[in-house]
Amino acid sequence: MLELDQLHSLMIKSFVIKNIIPLSRLIDFCTTSPETINLTYTTSIFETIDSPSVYIWNSMIRGYSNSQNQYKALTFYQEMVGKGYSPDYFMFPYVFKACSVLRDVKFGSCVHGFIVNMYVSTCLVHMYMCCGEVECGLRVLEDVPKWNGVAWGSLVSGLVSNNRFREAIEVFSEMERHGVKVDEMVMVDLLVSCGRCKDIERGEWFHGILKELNCDPFL
Repeated sequence: MLELDQLHSLMIKSFVIKNIIPLSRLIDFCTTSPETINLTYTTSIFETIDSPSVYIWNSMIRGYSNSQNQYKALTFYQEMVGKGYSPDYFMFPYVFKACSVLRDVKFGSCVHGFIVNMYVSTCLVHMYMCCGEVECGLRVLEDVPKWNGVAWGSLVSGLVSNNRFREAIEVFSEMERHGVKVDEMVMVDLLVSCGRCKDIERGEWFHGILKELNCDPFL
């Protein structure tokens, strides 16, 4: 942090601090790397900027969404929108991540209105599932292309976390019907579901698929 302080001081003395591009890089550096992250320090820099770019807002929201203070990520989002900035698709996953951790489905539902992007919709499915709003997650999934394996994985994981094990098992048949390739994470969730439902037959079948993926923990 000593070197970072020196760099910041140099930027102030050389008036580079008034240039939004190097300032963006400084904030990005302070909110991304585990070795250099210092959100208190970064926030103090942010507060000196008259007109932050959307990129800078993204950096602040991302930094706080990955911290122990996810509430601050949502606060920054509210402040940004309140000042007339339009969020971009790079921002939404971090907002939904904070909502998922905080189980703040109300906030997430308000942000939902902005979403038309497939990748962000997958994050939205995950957020609803984490908050226990399974039906909302299923409605979002209806608009996601059926070949999107990440979305299916979020669905299976969400159903398992909400104790809807039989439904999670049935989802696998839908994935097969749509030609979606499964990964080891999905198979582990399905095995958990089989265990909870005492479905030995399907459990052995899923175990065989896990072997085919070379992910059998017992080998």
